[in-house]
Amino acid sequence: MIVIRDAQMTALSTLPEDQFQRSMAEFLRGHFPEAAAAPAGELTQFVGAQFKKAKSYGLDSQHAAAVYISTAWMMGDGFDDKSPVVQAELSNTSVPAESRAFWLEEWCWQAIDARQQMKERPS
Repeated sequence: MIVIRDAQMTALSTLPEDQFQRSMAEFLRGHFPEAAAAPAGELTQFVGAQFKKAKSYGLDSQHAAAVYISTAWMMGDGFDDKSPVVQAELSNTSVPAESRAFWLEEWCWQAIDARQQMKERPS
């Protein structure tokens, strides 16, 4: 499980957007072998696109954006477009952005657990 510690979020939250995006790319490289193997420009482009999409949902704190970007990496680009439930939750601006980010994090781990359980089932 990927955990962004409070100290990491404090450091990330004070960065300008471009520096935050570079830091997120480094975070992904440090935690995911596929990200470490990706060309730097490709990963930077991915992070930038996901950051823009996070902001479109109003997830504009760096913590909320980090959760969205990490989820997009783990679940795949466009994960939100494939799930009406996720789109509805992320678009619900009556719920604070941080609460939506925590919901997204929980949803992501539940989806990963469900995938793992399906893989472990005998055919």
